[in-house]
Amino acid sequence: MINSSPKVHPLFYEKNACSGFKTRFVVFIIAILFLADAGVDAKECHFNESPRIQDTVFGDFQIHRVANKDTLLEIARSYGLGFNDIRLLYPDVDPWIPEEGLLLLIPTQWILPRSKHNIVINIPEMRMYMSEPGKKTVKTYPVGIGSEEWETPPGIARVISKIENPAWTVPLSIRHNYPRAQIPPGPDNPLGKYWIGLDKEGVGIHGTNIPWSVGRMLSHGCIRLYPEDIERFYEEISVGATVDILYEPIKLGLKEGKIYMEAHPDIYEKIKDYGSYVFSLLKKSDCLQYVSLKKVQKVMKEKKGIPVCIGDIENPIIAGRFRSLKSRMQ
Repeated sequence: MINSSPKVHPLFYEKNACSGFKTRFVVFIIAILFLADAGVDAKECHFNESPRIQDTVFGDFQIHRVANKDTLLEIARSYGLGFNDIRLLYPDVDPWIPEEGLLLLIPTQWILPRSKHNIVINIPEMRMYMSEPGKKTVKTYPVGIGSEEWETPPGIARVISKIENPAWTVPLSIRHNYPRAQIPPGPDNPLGKYWIGLDKEGVGIHGTNIPWSVGRMLSHGCIRLYPEDIERFYEEISVGATVDILYEPIKLGLKEGKIYMEAHPDIYEKIKDYGSYVFSLLKKSDCLQYVSLKKVQKVMKEKKGIPVCIGDIENPIIAGRFRSLKSRMQ
């Protein structure tokens, strides 16, 4: 049994833009923790699929109580998140030695990116989305991307190859750092066990032998997945499939008549004026008059990478524009 009150991160007490303070919710969670012998195994809560997508905001936030020897990297991975997902929310928490007993809000809720394709990778949020034709479900995986010197290129890509246990040919530009020109399959291979080649020169989707690199900008342009995720994704994708690689640091979504906004850092510094970019998106969506500009500015400033309610919308015509993804998934 838990014998002392768990410490609650201040994020729990931030005001929710649509429904007031979360204090009652936090008290309820603490009460559950006191009545339980142990917390739920994080792996049992791993989120990858949504049961429905009537709205463009899907998933739900979860609660994690930091255990002895937990790290933020392990916590992120156990919930299907990259390191960036957890770090944006908790920049003040030591990633290697978070305080034992600390209650963390786990960001397993997302806004679907704008795309007409079934497989979408959004570079700024370091995340992949995959819809299944004929099903109202979406799977999502965290990814690692290219560094500032080796940016992952946006655009439409096509899968041209699939290789299990690939060898890695070291790029000429960094070959001086390696003892040989090709790294064979095995634990030292940075591609991991699976390679999915794209028709963008030198760029592919693959696993990794360094799981903590997921949610970071460390590759030479390729897209990395956790070993457990690439194994699943490898079976789900076929040669010839289309992958839409986007650069959208801001996403807008709708859930139950409320407008949500999700803001991420402009990691490759592609947006000249972040504020103008945001208000342009709001204007194009015909919802500028329905949102709180104060809330919009707060989300823009904080860039926590989570959906935040910024207003209400009742107009069914406008609401339909946010649900365009639903029609192509049925």
